[in-house]
Amino acid sequence: MKKWIAVVILAILCAVGFFVFRNVYQSQETNAYQKMDISQNMFVKKQKQHEDFAVVFYEPGSIACQLAGPVFQQLSKNMKNIPLYSLDVSRWAKQKQLRFFETYLGTPTWVYFENGERQYVLTGYNNLAAYQEALSYVKEGAIDEKTSDGD
Repeated sequence: MKKWIAVVILAILCAVGFFVFRNVYQSQETNAYQKMDISQNMFVKKQKQHEDFAVVFYEPGSIACQLAGPVFQQLSKNMKNIPLYSLDVSRWAKQKQLRFFETYLGTPTWVYFENGERQYVLTGYNNLAAYQEALSYVKEGAIDEKTSDGD
């Protein structure tokens, strides 16, 4: 009987911990992505104008996206002459206008566009160094080494 009580108490503590953890990170994530949000129309316009830019497709309820928010904030500071935007895929899904994103399996998904064309994709949570390496691979001089701290 005592073992069952201990198991129930442990389960309750885990559930409470999960909800506290989720709420704390969701508020941080929301702030991180909202600063970089771009509308769907502006996204399409940048493609049609053959611009160089990067977009993070995210979903507010995703734990990986919540954890990655600060990584993308730092990445946006490190990127030289390449803007980093974010798009909330849950809004697109509600509007049934998610054709572009349907080929990707998860969030966050970071996509680099050069001349409006998709050049490089990283899906899932990655550390800052992975995104910097990807940018250095596709565009020489894309990362400001002075502000880059690696991870």
